[in-house]
Amino acid sequence: MAQISFDRCMQLIDACKKEEILKPDPHHTDCVLEYDAKKGKWAVRPLLDVILEVMSEREKRNELIEKLQEKTGKKFRFTL
Repeated sequence: MAQISFDRCMQLIDACKKEEILKPDPHHTDCVLEYDAKKGKWAVRPLLDVILEVMSEREKRNELIEKLQEKTGKKFRFTL
């Protein structure tokens, strides 16, 4: 399990929010909406769960980075 720092995690999450890969949940300030391609709809996820997954699971990080790069057409690089 390769972990990344909290700062890098938040940098990735902020970039995903900016590109609307993750959206703020209008009903719960401590949750985000994440598109579930398998179900074909947006799913409510606690932000803390997403943070912990991104920090500890390389697969989750890579999934978000791929989505971000597809949407922007640019390679994502951590600046911290």
